[in-house]
Amino acid sequence: MATTETRLLGPEIARAFVVGCVLGAIVVFAAYTAIAVAGGAKLVSAAGFGAFTAFWGGIGFGGMFGAVVGANRLEATERQARAAHSGAVLPGAG
Repeated sequence: MATTETRLLGPEIARAFVVGCVLGAIVVFAAYTAIAVAGGAKLVSAAGFGAFTAFWGGIGFGGMFGAVVGANRLEATERQARAAHSGAVLPGAG
């Protein structure tokens, strides 16, 4: 009978996801507002456009990106812990 390993991702991934959502929204808001102003839109209209794209695009993209970064960090930490436990030397570790 095969066994499967169940692993909870923990608060590290959740934190990375939330930070990614916030940063994604801020970056997209600023970028799209600046693009709209540079294109000749009034500041209020540009801010509305920036807020719309930040809400519908920045949060999702930032959250996905943040979760991937968090998962990669968690995997690297686990890989280092396994290597230290087994006495192996990881490539690039030094």
